[in-house]
Order: sequence, then C-alpha cells, then structure tokens
Amino acid sequence: PLGENEQGYWEFGHLLSGELPRKNKQGRWEITEETGIILVLLPQGQFSMGAQRDKTQQNFDPRAMDIERPIHQISLKPFFIPKYELNQAQWLRVIDTNPSAYLPGRTMGNHKVTVLHPVEHMTWDQAMESMQRLDLTLPTEAQWEYANRAGTNTVYWTGNTVGSLKGAANISDRVSH
Repeated sequence: PLGENEQGYWEFGHLLSGELPRKNKQGRWEITEETGIILVLLPQGQFSMGAQRDKTQQNFDPRAMDIERPIHQISLKPFFIPKYELNQAQWLRVIDTNPSAYLPGRTMGNHKVTVLHPVEHMTWDQAMESMQRLDLTLPTEAQWEYANRAGTNTVYWTGNTVGSLKGAANISDRVSH
C-alpha cells in the first residue's frame, strides 16, 4: 500500500511492473522510467451505465451511439484500476517490442516523446497478454465506465463539454507534425 490519495481511495504499487513511486515536493507521484504501475482500489458501488442523446434523461451525450443504450444500473464489487496509462517503459519491461506509433525520440510539436509517454497501437490481445504477464487483467467495460464517470452522470467527469476537460485530461492535443 502507498496510502490514501486526495479522494480518500487507497493506492498500491504493483511490484511486478517496476519500482515503487516516490512523491515529489508537491506531494504528487514522481514517475520515472523505473516506476511500476500505481493501482487505485475503487470501492463497490452502483452506477447508471450507458449513454443516450435525449437531453432530458440521465447520461446525456449528444454523440451517443445506439450500442450505448439502454441506460442500465450496474453493481460492482471493489476492484483495482491503474491510476495512469501504461507507459512505454512499463510495457517494454513486460513485452519485448514497442507497438507505439509515437516512439521515444520523436518530436511532436514542442514535445519530445520519451518512454514515459503512454503505450498505444497495441491490439486487445497484446494488452491482455501484457496484463496476464503481470498477474493483472484489463478492466471490464463496466469497471472502465464506472472509474471514468467518477460518480457523475455527465458526458465527461468534468462536465458536459470537451472544453471542461481543459487542464484535466490529455485529449490528444493538436500539435504540428
């Protein structure tokens, strides 16, 4: 156990995936090339899963697709979910090849890609294999949505507009190539 986070949830270091993180002067986790996965233990709970395009109903999302309906109640037992995206260094400790399109050394806009950037462009099978090697599993669709909704019924955990994500999430910022 690493302790409780700002929201009161317990966080754990996953020793098979790398070293335990250390906190910086601001009290935040300092992620290095050696840092392992940080898991958050989410409590059991219920939530409304799915989305629909009716503004007067719960879980409104103007871009909802038919496969996200009907809205239905889900009950979940406690589960672990990673606090951050799996980065390329963590991936490379488990799988020998890097599937990412944005490889270390590449520059995107003013940003140089490093092994601390999220791993991407893997298949579901590759992702599942990497998690199994670490004695973990991928979250279910319900666990993923529960974690991402963070107790809200809005389109995003920050509100109903993409603009509400500014400063709160990386949504693939536009950079010149």
